[in-house]
Amino acid sequence: MLLVAGLALTGCATSASAPTSTQTAAPKPAKVSAAVRAQELAIHAQVMASLHAPAPKDLKPGIPSFIPRGTIAVNRIVTATPSHPQLAIQGDSVVLDLTSGDTLATMNGPLYNNKYVGTNDPTIPAQFLLTFTQTHGTIPLAPDDFTILDQLGNNIVPQIRVKGGGPLPTRLDSGQRLTLIMSTIISAGDGSIVYNPTGITQAGHKPLVGWDFIVEDD
Repeated sequence: MLLVAGLALTGCATSASAPTSTQTAAPKPAKVSAAVRAQELAIHAQVMASLHAPAPKDLKPGIPSFIPRGTIAVNRIVTATPSHPQLAIQGDSVVLDLTSGDTLATMNGPLYNNKYVGTNDPTIPAQFLLTFTQTHGTIPLAPDDFTILDQLGNNIVPQIRVKGGGPLPTRLDSGQRLTLIMSTIISAGDGSIVYNPTGITQAGHKPLVGWDFIVEDD
């Protein structure tokens, strides 16, 4: 009898302490009038018709008419003179027209090892290739004629060697072709490599030619 009474008391206690749950009915969706429903169906029909409609016969591919057209030709070769310096980008060719002669200069780079891609290193070793062709007359060359300006404002004089070996000549003569390999440690980001031949431009003035570039290792 005591066991039965204890079970009965336990059952009563449990029933008394059990939380009661209430259920709230979900709100009923608002009724949409027939006029609004008809308007929704009409808009849906218009959208579907536009998506499946054939393209107009007078539609021409290309740049939309409202976008302004560029007036500068692409892949053009510009000419740099002491009185009219030029700024190009990596891969561009520039005619260097000096009083002593002229040549076609093409800069490629920066070139760097793929292992630095994704490292976000602040600096990486890189190379630039500057090729001179179609030379007429003489073009002065000196190691200090070439500098690299990084995005931190540092002026860097790179190490220069001649592709194929041999010393750096003091000048280019008619018909001579030359490729220079310029190596340096450079900051990641934007920069510019410039050619400023001795005696051609004065300090504080723009160099004869510069090539903008980007070092990306992120």
